Amino acid sequence: MRVRALASRVLALLVGLAAINAGVAAAVPEFYTLQRIQFGETLTSPAKAPAVAWTFDANAGAEVKLQLQGATAIWVRGPKRLGGNWNTIWKPAVPADGVVAFAVPRSGRYGVFVKRRSARQVRLTLTCARASCEQTTWSQSLPADSLSIIAVGDTGLQPHRAPHDPYGGYKYEEFHLYTEMMEGFERFLDAGDVNIVNVETAITNAKKPSPKKYNFRMHPNALYALVRSGFDVFAMANNHAGDYGLKGITDSLDALTRAKKINPAIAHAGIGRTRAAAIKPVLFTRKGVRIAYGSVGFGFSHKPSGPYMATLGDVPKLLAAMRATDADLKILSAHFGSERALIPARDPKKFARDAIDGGIDLFHGHHPHVVQGIERRGNGIILYSVGNFLLRGARNMGTLNMDMDYGAAVRLGFDIAKKRIHALEVVPVYDMHRVVFPLKPDAARQRIERLNVRSQALEDGIQLQVDVTTGFGYANF
Repeated sequence: MRVRALASRVLALLVGLAAINAGVAAAVPEFYTLQRIQFGETLTSPAKAPAVAWTFDANAGAEVKLQLQGATAIWVRGPKRLGGNWNTIWKPAVPADGVVAFAVPRSGRYGVFVKRRSARQVRLTLTCARASCEQTTWSQSLPADSLSIIAVGDTGLQPHRAPHDPYGGYKYEEFHLYTEMMEGFERFLDAGDVNIVNVETAITNAKKPSPKKYNFRMHPNALYALVRSGFDVFAMANNHAGDYGLKGITDSLDALTRAKKINPAIAHAGIGRTRAAAIKPVLFTRKGVRIAYGSVGFGFSHKPSGPYMATLGDVPKLLAAMRATDADLKILSAHFGSERALIPARDPKKFARDAIDGGIDLFHGHHPHVVQGIERRGNGIILYSVGNFLLRGARNMGTLNMDMDYGAAVRLGFDIAKKRIHALEVVPVYDMHRVVFPLKPDAARQRIERLNVRSQALEDGIQLQVDVTTGFGYANF
């Protein structure tokens, strides 16, 4: 059944492969054949790709123009159901000038599949005749002199001890490519200068799991899909980092190094080949802002030497190291707290507040799998828990009540001149166990209202205003 499903899936995704490959369909698609292109971009296909395909997101009525070089035929498909098949097809002729223009019939994701001349590369430029072509993302705009930080929660693209596939995986008997799992949200990441995600898994091909109830591992290609989608800062310290032992940790480090070939600017913290390396904050610069970033968690037993995961007990040393830097912005990701607790207990609250008092500007919490309240302490922001983001090893949280069935993607604005966080927006996301997407306005508003109740229970909880169009929550300071 799964073999037939995969074969059907591949044929549906790679429309025209029979024609492209002289009647022989590939068994699996190449990892990079579904790269996303944005309006105003020009992309060139890899020289050895067996098929060439791009995707783009557009609003209904968008007047799209494709400028193609090196193509002999083109198939346009869409809009695509999230995580599903391409449901329509249109094969326009490729004129001599290589320009194909059309109006988008419905909002959503579209695919461009190309037949090329021999082994030539194909170049595609995507443009739009009007500004409203792109689909809605964040409801609030940030001034040009702000740094945009996006933070999301628990993420791992393979379930517990699932078959290790280089291209994707199954959820409820449905196969999804790694490149599809983010398709409902990745356009939101375009607005971020710093995009942070908690990687709650080992990134490894290791076959021997540690003795525990749940073991998560993720193929390196899954990490590369996250990088291509726009994530560039990875929190690695959590209770699943060591699910495949010390080898899993070193393999994760190796995968992160290889991912720099996709984006040399990516950064990570929380694991290292030594304790000193794991605890040491990573320093990087975005838009001229010097940033110090650290990650801590729990749930891994260390040997006296060798690979290490930074723990909650390492925070004093980590904070001291951050204070010793010239960083303008200090961010700490912490995997802590109790699962499914809607209100943080006394100890987690003290832990987060002490971190802010110790010099942290943004405290990024995760582990409870549900969204907890948001607090402002001085100029510091505490996200006690942003819940799940794309954790395919987790249960379907949608079967729970509206306090627990969503995750939070949070965007923060950092005033570069004043060196403080001045704005915050929360997008409630859904289907975090499968193919994550933002909730529609009414459903989003209901979750923001519930989040406000939980924030109100905190000492300095933030009350979010609700955007009337999107239902997203926001605040300015």
